[in-house]
Amino acid sequence: MLRKALPLVASSALLVACSGTDETATSTTTATTSDSTATGGMGGSGGSAMGTGGGDATGGSGGASDAGLGTYCVPETVTTTTLGAGAYLIETQHYALRAETDQATAEDLARLLEASWEGFSEYFEDAPALAANERMDVRYFATFENWSAAISADGGAVPQNAGGLFLTSTRRAYLYDQKNPYFNQVLLVHEAAHQFHLLGRASGRSLPFWYVEGIAEHLSRHDWDGSCARLGRVPLMNWSDLPEEALADAQDGGIDVTALTSGNGTPTRTASWALVDYLETGAPLPVRDGFHAFRKAYDMGDTDPMATFASLVGTPGSLESPIAAWLPTAQQPIRPIFLEWLHRGPTSVLAFSPVYFSLAVVKDASTHLEVTYEIPEAATWRVGVVLGFDDTKSYKAVVVGQDGALSSFTATNGMAFWNAAGNAPAKLDAKHGSIAVDLEGGGKVKLTVNGVASTHDTVFTPKVGLAMSDTRVTFRDLAWQ
Repeated sequence: MLRKALPLVASSALLVACSGTDETATSTTTATTSDSTATGGMGGSGGSAMGTGGGDATGGSGGASDAGLGTYCVPETVTTTTLGAGAYLIETQHYALRAETDQATAEDLARLLEASWEGFSEYFEDAPALAANERMDVRYFATFENWSAAISADGGAVPQNAGGLFLTSTRRAYLYDQKNPYFNQVLLVHEAAHQFHLLGRASGRSLPFWYVEGIAEHLSRHDWDGSCARLGRVPLMNWSDLPEEALADAQDGGIDVTALTSGNGTPTRTASWALVDYLETGAPLPVRDGFHAFRKAYDMGDTDPMATFASLVGTPGSLESPIAAWLPTAQQPIRPIFLEWLHRGPTSVLAFSPVYFSLAVVKDASTHLEVTYEIPEAATWRVGVVLGFDDTKSYKAVVVGQDGALSSFTATNGMAFWNAAGNAPAKLDAKHGSIAVDLEGGGKVKLTVNGVASTHDTVFTPKVGLAMSDTRVTFRDLAWQ
């Protein structure tokens, strides 16, 4: 069955909402799909992003070896209280999450919050002061209507075109389900970052859009395998492709860092993310250290931030060319064509699509892809790879099923066809299988499933990627070239 694909770039602008002269509130954008049926199995109140095994975020506190924030792991146990039908209070050491969703998702989100606390603490080198038995208050709603009603009841102004909000007056973060689990996680960490920042080192100070939103967007992109999290990552794929938006902006007139940091013009979350992510991950070490010192000074009440920025980081105009040169290296490498794809770690994604066929394609012109899949728990399943892709209505993939039968799925101008495509072992061992695809030219494709090779044809533009149908599966050890 074919659906309309999700938009490749979310177009909504990020807003900063203010309620009164002494109120600070921040919000993040809502992504939307072009067709409600494109949600596959990820609609309603969200699906669990936990999966089974295969996580890439390993090690304890600060266990990551490369640049950036460390990886932080949390205990499996949380305190769960049922508040009513489809509503739970989940308490961890630092958070109280009230969530309108299923219990597994609520507990998973609460553990992500707790792991994020450690990442926030490392990033800000400080933490909000909590009274005895006090926890950070986060509210997750099933619908926009419930979310907006809660904000209004608490005396806040409901922002437009937003999916989340933090109010200093209540010390609460509010968000609602976005119909895609990884985007929900991004939104959760985004609002929690605002909460931690403004209740912690910034002490409720009024800070400019580019700064608070750039930091929240930077931190919110993360790895999370259900046990361990690492913040400040560019995911393999995501519903909201800020790096691609930023690259397009840089190629179409550039990113005006001077206007962004001075408050002139209209700041966007895309430019804000690009500036902060560059300063945190892409800039030379002295510039990164300078931004680190600037953040500390600014959060603590620096009275001349423009002069401090120029002194510690550099003149804003001098950053524009380096950012433009860096952006092509900071892209999400895979494009999810439909909604059912969840980034988990540097080489791992979770996919879940009851009924529907779904795929995600590597953006570049790679001719080889290999991946390990964890055997799904369901009695029947289909897992495979993309062989060719022209557009969302014209592509070909081959999948292996639980019985070892290979099947090709061909979409042509919106019509879908299943065909038998041979046989291969369904798995390498009791828990895993492997698939590799090599584009050999002339429309010929070599497919290797659990050690058995076969040759296939494709009339579409040769393209590699992942595919599955009516399945929940974790892909790991993903590599391409």
